[in-house]
Amino acid sequence: MKFSQFLLFIAFLVAMSTSHAQSPGGVSSNLKWWLKSNTGVFTNAGKTTNALNNDLVHVWADQSGIANDATQATGTLKPTFSTNVINGYPVIFFDNTNNHYLDGTTAPGIGPTESLNVVMVYQLMSCLADGGIGDGNGTFIFDRPTATNNLMSFKITSTNKYRYQRREDGGSNLEGPETVSTVDVNNFVNVGFYRTYAPGASNEGVFVNGKLDVSQTVNTGNITAPIVRIGRHATDAGHGMNGYFAEIIIHNRALSATERQQINSYIGIKYGLAMDQSTVTNYLRSDGTVIYPATTASYTPYISDIAGVGRDDGSALTQTSSKSQNANSVVRMTIESPGTTLANNEFLVWGDNNGNLTTPNSTDVDGTTVKRRLSRVWRASETGGDVGNTTISFDLTGIPGTLTATDIKLMVNASSTFASGTSTYSGTLAGRIFTVTGVNLANGNFFTIGTVNPTSTPLPVSLVDFKVHYESPVVVASWKTATELNNDHFTLERSGPNLSFQDIVHIRGAGTSTTLLSYQATDDGPIAGLSYYRLKQTDHDGTSEYSSVKSIYIPYGEHAITISPNPSSGKQFLINVPDPSAKLDYVEILSQTGDMLRKETPESKTGNSYSMSFEKPLAAGLYLLRIRYSDRLYYAKVIVQ
Repeated sequence: MKFSQFLLFIAFLVAMSTSHAQSPGGVSSNLKWWLKSNTGVFTNAGKTTNALNNDLVHVWADQSGIANDATQATGTLKPTFSTNVINGYPVIFFDNTNNHYLDGTTAPGIGPTESLNVVMVYQLMSCLADGGIGDGNGTFIFDRPTATNNLMSFKITSTNKYRYQRREDGGSNLEGPETVSTVDVNNFVNVGFYRTYAPGASNEGVFVNGKLDVSQTVNTGNITAPIVRIGRHATDAGHGMNGYFAEIIIHNRALSATERQQINSYIGIKYGLAMDQSTVTNYLRSDGTVIYPATTASYTPYISDIAGVGRDDGSALTQTSSKSQNANSVVRMTIESPGTTLANNEFLVWGDNNGNLTTPNSTDVDGTTVKRRLSRVWRASETGGDVGNTTISFDLTGIPGTLTATDIKLMVNASSTFASGTSTYSGTLAGRIFTVTGVNLANGNFFTIGTVNPTSTPLPVSLVDFKVHYESPVVVASWKTATELNNDHFTLERSGPNLSFQDIVHIRGAGTSTTLLSYQATDDGPIAGLSYYRLKQTDHDGTSEYSSVKSIYIPYGEHAITISPNPSSGKQFLINVPDPSAKLDYVEILSQTGDMLRKETPESKTGNSYSMSFEKPLAAGLYLLRIRYSDRLYYAKVIVQ
């Protein structure tokens, strides 16, 4: 062989070795199936005609390198290709009414004693209510083409739960874990299941949006994964999915926690499907580098609606525009010149503090240029390099009141406070979408939206202060508002220790105002002991919000009621009142959590004392007595030993 031929041969081997180096989240080892709707969807068996919007799908080509394509040759059973459905990506629509499905060419190569991991991105439009445990009913996301003994399927059971259903090669042990979480209909989800094989003690479970929802350790035998059918049960027509499929990923081994994190990060960035953050979790690129440090203390407050743009060649991902798919998401960001400014491993990822969109902040602003801002604040993480200028769009649909383009400003600061050092950007307004171009965010920047004119672009009611204090014999509540928008009225509410609030008084609001206003209300019949107050603010359209809760302790003083003996045996005690001429109507006995256990009327009265006795003594513990005396409610504690 000539040297030049040898070099060509080496180049060919390198090309072959790298042609399938791309993998979801960079997790390439033991990747057995990778179908993604933005690549390799064809209308013909020869895979020469790419599917366009509303085309029928003949082949969904496997990207794992194994070429285990999913196909459907029968025209009436073919699903439909739909473009720009989730975060700019196409999907494949399966119509259960018409029994749409695709079958893999071969089994995915998961042996009888091998582990497995399956990840799916899909959206159900509806689901059947007849799915049981260990049967062929319900909504099958995927199954197998024929009624084999060996089974690896995923379905909806108990009307609204996800279930991984499996059966051994010999036909026994038809079972599988079912989620605690309910099925999310009408939203895309990242759902996966796994089996980590161990003789006599295999572990299996289901993940929902990156969070382990259910797991169990069971004694399962040999299970050889059959050919996969996407969208329908093997034999029961009508027991399939009605919805969209975006991606499916299968490995024939157990994945590490970091590998799961990489795959979930890839899905999160690509589709805008934020990972569940009930356990705070970083976002990683395919080489394991952190691209959004959610676990860092300064970032942890900003873990809602995480989304991002960037490029990761290891995952075959180039994301130039993105918005979180969460219902309350506001921000879409688009890289303006990705062809020249976006290099491999560069990411710009952001999250927010889930601040209330209807309660603005009038104190953390400079007061000169910007008079008021949203309470919602976003933070950016830029890693791997500068992605360049971006266009940022804010969907302000959830913000009530009028909007004027010249009043609105994008505020960017290196600090989480905006009173000084803030850069402001003007933009355009189309309907309720405010758009700013030419923004180059730096790593760690904070940003939000403000207004320079609270009159024409007020942003909603801003409660500055709320206090309660005791002025015998009444409680006085006072509060101030910096701004009001369509404010009809306030309601002062009060509760005893059980936090069951009742209306005390209504105070008319100012409608719409941009000046500081003060309010005051009194509770003429306060309760002795510990009590709580809050404000309810109601708009003209009936929508309402609550303030924080304030507590107050009113000394019993001349109103004192005592219990004796205390501690008590729980069989009998006396209620001692200060005024023998006042009437004691009833006594309610409450648990420590505020639940009413019984309601009693005192049996007799001697002087200032009412007697109470019980045929069945109270069990040992702490009780709260709610006493109706002298037309007021009083509270007292009693200990039963």
